[in-house]
Amino acid sequence: MPFFTLHFTGAIVVAALFSSLLAGCAAKNTYVDATEPDAAKLRFVANAPNARLYYLDDQRCDGATGELNNLYVPDTLRRAGMIVPPPAKARGYLEIKVKPGIEGYIHVATSGQNWLCMTQLSLIPEANAEYEVTLNMRDNKCITLLSRLQRIDGKDLRAPMPTLERRTPECLRVEASKSPAK
Repeated sequence: MPFFTLHFTGAIVVAALFSSLLAGCAAKNTYVDATEPDAAKLRFVANAPNARLYYLDDQRCDGATGELNNLYVPDTLRRAGMIVPPPAKARGYLEIKVKPGIEGYIHVATSGQNWLCMTQLSLIPEANAEYEVTLNMRDNKCITLLSRLQRIDGKDLRAPMPTLERRTPECLRVEASKSPAK
């Protein structure tokens, strides 16, 4: 075999292994779906590159659900069986089950070479309810929309919800210094 073919084949193998390792890092997923029979469902629709969703509450602060729309992981098959389908123009989405009645913290982020955009929202999900948080990019600005999803008389409805940050999860709070004033 010619020398060039051996080196070229080796380079392809190394590139494939490196890409696989990076894809594994990009697909980090530590969030475990709620198991309650009345769990609420949350869909993250990302129409932005390198989008990430974290869902946190006071009991767990490691809620990475994985990335969407990046070079290594363009989309995910993570689904929660939601009744209302995603928007027709959704570039990528994932769905999770969340514990109802407990305040949760939705943290969405997207980034590029020289920029970063993050939003944190609070949600107290109702039992058996469906929600959707959408992250869009328009004119170099991030736009986040939280909606309650419902199917009424066979029609799918998306009702925008107020996007408030009530507080930070207990496990992420930093206590103020307790040093005496001088």
